[in-house]
Amino acid sequence: MIRVLIYLVIVALLAFGAVWLAERPGDVVITWQGERVETSVMVLMAAAAAVAVAAVLLWSIAAYGVATVVYGLSRSYWLTIAALAGTGLADLVSTVVRQTLRQLLTPDHLRGRMTSVNMIFFMGGPQLGEMEAGLVASLFRSAVVGVTVSVVSGGLATILIAAAVAAAAPIVRRYEPPRAAVRE
Repeated sequence: MIRVLIYLVIVALLAFGAVWLAERPGDVVITWQGERVETSVMVLMAAAAAVAVAAVLLWSIAAYGVATVVYGLSRSYWLTIAALAGTGLADLVSTVVRQTLRQLLTPDHLRGRMTSVNMIFFMGGPQLGEMEAGLVASLFRSAVVGVTVSVVSGGLATILIAAAVAAAAPIVRRYEPPRAAVRE
């Protein structure tokens, strides 16, 4: 209970701070490696939030994989329910972040095309995953072992792919907001 109260106090303080800054906009001048950037405090806060969002995206995908592994290995009813809730929460967070970034970063003239490419992945991807899971499960004589290996290997693959993307694509890990958001 105390954690919930602390969380609510932090959220209230952040909301109060954002409202206070909106009413009293100030300028911030940052000089980094010889480059001078001048911006408002609100834009700086939005940029900091955008950088945090990239980390949240990678961590939510990894959390989805971890919850899937826990689900696959669980033999307890309540742990299974908690793992399924964890997969749902992690998927929700990653979906909201991905959809928001896609809408904000895609130029207006390409937004329809980007949405159609996104539809191909979210409509076709689960069917491919189901086929892969069924194929892996069918490789074992015991259905229980096959299903467990299938679910756990899918969760481990999710974790490994999230780690590989984080390592191979620093642009995802160190997301920077578009330069148009920062006045020079």
